[in-house]
Amino acid sequence: MTPKKLKYSNHPQKFDNPDPKLQKEWEDLKEVLCDNEYMMGYKIMVGQKINFSTVWNILTTKHTDTSNIYSHLIFGFFFTYRAFAFNSKFELILVNLLCALTFFMSAFYHTFRNYSRRWYDLCLTLDVSGIGIQIFAYLITDTINFFKDDHPDLMRNYLIFFCILFVVSLVSVPFILKYKLYFWRTFMFTIISMLCIPLIMHHIWLCNGIDEKLRRFLPLRAAIFFWQGVGLCFRSSHIPERFFPRTIFQYVFHSHFWFHIAGSVGSYFGCLSCEVYR
Repeated sequence: MTPKKLKYSNHPQKFDNPDPKLQKEWEDLKEVLCDNEYMMGYKIMVGQKINFSTVWNILTTKHTDTSNIYSHLIFGFFFTYRAFAFNSKFELILVNLLCALTFFMSAFYHTFRNYSRRWYDLCLTLDVSGIGIQIFAYLITDTINFFKDDHPDLMRNYLIFFCILFVVSLVSVPFILKYKLYFWRTFMFTIISMLCIPLIMHHIWLCNGIDEKLRRFLPLRAAIFFWQGVGLCFRSSHIPERFFPRTIFQYVFHSHFWFHIAGSVGSYFGCLSCEVYR
């Protein structure tokens, strides 16, 4: 009986090691790491210890994850700065810090995922959980902004609901990733993101219309969905590395980099929308 081939076993990047154990570790890692057949230049760290020397090597050499790591570090520090530079309300400081945490967790993922399949699984779980943290940060901040002053009981009920949903989504992430249910990951976060719509409609109903702050809020919140959609289009289409092999667009400015940039812009608009109510 012919053994079942790994889904990405034909990816062109090679790791030929005489140690069969290390070779097996690479094949296990490659199954999940090399999900884009057009992308090359992964920094293979299989068999190496995690210490200052190897991490410094990752941070100071050119490879597929270099742009991913530094773009996320830059945006992480950016949101940390604006948390304290532009806000005084606790919930607005917190939403910026949670956005920063999302980007720092993603930088961690792209730094350490190439050591082994075990590290990949752990780091990916943290990375994906960071996305959920950011989404719920918006929902909870919206709830406080909309209902804190005039409807505190309603605010409390919404917050309890979102906290329960947050725990459920957080617990489901390892299960989704273990069984590679990546469609359900995207579907789950999309549905949770869209919970802001009934929240907004409830606010409009209680206010008997759209007030000036909400009029400024709506286009900023819509911009999140637009930029996240742009990012997903880049990631799924494998553009530009599909059309420019063995160039800077395959090693640095690849689709995953632009997916990150679009997501970062969306996060910026998300924080701006929350800050309408500062």
